[in-house]
Amino acid sequence: MKIIRIGRLSIRSWLVVLSVVLFFSFSRSFTVVYGMAADCYLEPAEENYIGVRYKALLLEDELSETHWVLLFGGNGLTMNGEYQPHFINLMIKAGWVNIYEDPLCDSGFPQFQATLRNFTIGFGLDDYEDVWVGQDNDIAAWTRDPDLFPRVFSNIDSREPEAADFIGMDYQVDEGGTLEGREVEVSLVREEVAMLPQNRSYFMDPDLEGEQLCKPCSQADILYRRWIATLKVPSLGIDNSVDFYVNASQGDKIRGDSALLFMWEDAGRPVIESDKYKVILYEMEVKTTSGEWKRATRFVVDIRSDNEHLPLDDEGKLAGGYRKVNYKGQPAMEASFGYGYTDYVADANLNGYDPPETRGVIDLQQPVGSRNCSVRVVAEDCSGSRIPHASVCLDEEYRGTTDSNGELVVSNLLSGYHLLELSKSGYTVSTIIYIEPEETYEHIVIPEFPSFLILPLFMIATLLAVILYRRKYSL
Repeated sequence: MKIIRIGRLSIRSWLVVLSVVLFFSFSRSFTVVYGMAADCYLEPAEENYIGVRYKALLLEDELSETHWVLLFGGNGLTMNGEYQPHFINLMIKAGWVNIYEDPLCDSGFPQFQATLRNFTIGFGLDDYEDVWVGQDNDIAAWTRDPDLFPRVFSNIDSREPEAADFIGMDYQVDEGGTLEGREVEVSLVREEVAMLPQNRSYFMDPDLEGEQLCKPCSQADILYRRWIATLKVPSLGIDNSVDFYVNASQGDKIRGDSALLFMWEDAGRPVIESDKYKVILYEMEVKTTSGEWKRATRFVVDIRSDNEHLPLDDEGKLAGGYRKVNYKGQPAMEASFGYGYTDYVADANLNGYDPPETRGVIDLQQPVGSRNCSVRVVAEDCSGSRIPHASVCLDEEYRGTTDSNGELVVSNLLSGYHLLELSKSGYTVSTIIYIEPEETYEHIVIPEFPSFLILPLFMIATLLAVILYRRKYSL
């Protein structure tokens, strides 16, 4: 039985991978050592989509030795079923947030003000037709909040570039708040076809110099298809979107064989001995051409790293990657390392691409295991005294109140991650707990005194002391 004390609420295309990682690498000014690489993507389907979305719990990114981990969340575009070299990434970045002051007037790779070791969400639009057919300027972007999602235009693979072939926008944690320990919802949805006004800068050439450096550029005078990428962070009150524009003749749907690709990239080997990383992905969905959202339930895993960069433990077992878990009683997918888990999904060949028949599969149609777990909630204050009659919610469902001893047992639970909330007198403390199969888990909750009351109560106590003092010596 575990006892834990807590305080307060606490593309498939190698070109796409290479280009985006190169962009991030140069912007951080260090040499990339290619490490673990693994694909985890929605099982290919013959139908194409007009939207995707997922939710994620960004639990931990302690990456002092591993440095950073990227989960691309890539989506390839198609036109009439034909391949198009356009990709829109809905990326989860850990250990790597570039903070920009004014990214629009920097030439080449934009200069950043600082790099923070936090989680962030990065939106990106790639245009790789330039590599084969030459330059154009038929991708564009608009941000609705440049402080929260500043635009970054860059050239990576193009020859004698005259237009950006990558547009990226990183959520700025210094502006909106940090994301570790929070739930986020990320989506990409197709919208209308329209002409873009030529007197507004949806496009910039990052290779202009001198007097031309900050000159507004006119995007191509063509029809564009708009795609809206949205980040929601309920606990921060954030609901913000950016607009990506792609030549309407070069991408009207998301390819059924290139959707929700949570491709893992990091530098070197994940340091499972000292670092910790954990992201839980859940409620993944695709929007069909009929306009309906449906669950995305089968994901394919293809690990392709050399042994030197694989997160193997002393027994040669895979100790990092993707595994199936439960979150709030529903099936979910975890990307993690550093916790001693060894039930990660593997394919037949960890060192290269596998054919479809030997790739790993994560099936999210049903939860893991049976309802044979329970949690014994013990509510205590900071002095160790029990707190009776406190309301307990598990996975956002009311489960009862603690008894006169400050205890409540909740049974008939699935193993995995659960959201535990305890409320008393209008104050709530919440935390994520993890229950092993067939386990009775004891969780001791110690709500902290609400900090916003400390100063007023101190002032009241001081005032009362002064009044008593004056009464004593005035008699």
